[in-house]
Amino acid sequence: MVSRAQKVRLAVFLIVGFSILFTILILLLGSKITEKRDFYQIVFEDTSVAGLQIGSAVLYRGIRIGRVETIQIDRNRITDVVVSISILHETPIKADQEATLVTAGITGIKQIELRGGTNESPFLQPGDTIPTGRTLFDNLTDRAEALAYRVEQILDNLVEITNRPNQDKLSSILGNMDSIVSEAQGSMIDTVSNISDITAELSIAMVVITDILVKIDHIFDEDKIYNIISNTETITTSMAEIDFSQVNTIVESMNGSIQRASQLISRIDTLVQRNSPDLNSIIEELRETLENLSEFSRIISDDPSILIRSRRQN
Repeated sequence: MVSRAQKVRLAVFLIVGFSILFTILILLLGSKITEKRDFYQIVFEDTSVAGLQIGSAVLYRGIRIGRVETIQIDRNRITDVVVSISILHETPIKADQEATLVTAGITGIKQIELRGGTNESPFLQPGDTIPTGRTLFDNLTDRAEALAYRVEQILDNLVEITNRPNQDKLSSILGNMDSIVSEAQGSMIDTVSNISDITAELSIAMVVITDILVKIDHIFDEDKIYNIISNTETITTSMAEIDFSQVNTIVESMNGSIQRASQLISRIDTLVQRNSPDLNSIIEELRETLENLSEFSRIISDDPSILIRSRRQN
């Protein structure tokens, strides 16, 4: 039979044990029970949320900032899944942030990850809806669908090409190409032969050109060219020293003398005709003198440097 003292000790033990357990629970769960949280909604349109569970983590840049509270289908649009999440109080949520589903490890359990966001964007208020973004799996799915569509088009084109009418056309084209190649083969052989002949002729021409260049090189000897340049410079210097005003004066004087001589010859001719035939010889000599003077005047006009050369010879 249990004594009263034993009952008292059992009661004291139970009270102390429950007190310690309650204290531990308060210490462990008190901060979580009393913490303030902000609630937001995420609407996944026509998207499967398989693997997402109540209590799944909500991450931002790898940091756990909240959890999934509820998952339900929209009553007005049954293709939409409404997920309610709770975020730690005063956690900044921007309007340009997007919520996406990500897989946690290899277990298939999914989490919600918030991506994006800029400092200039306004904050969302608790109760607002966070827009959804596209996941890597969605992008891969879209690309796979586009690739499959292109492959299907290629297969359709192949089927179209390989049908009976096109096969006949391809056979006809290949036959024509075969005949064209056969005809072109002979022409190509002739062309190659002509090219060989032209190459041989060009080789001979190059030898001749080389010989001509060697001869030209001998003709244009450096000493000869230097002498030609020196003589040209000497002539140019002499021409520069000519006083063309004196030359012009001499030419004008000679022209005047010629005119006077012409007049004198005319008068003498008249006198001879009137007086005596013996003067014919004298007139002939005067005419020769006049022609010589005319010739000398012409030479001086064409090349005044003759006067300089005559001076140097003297």
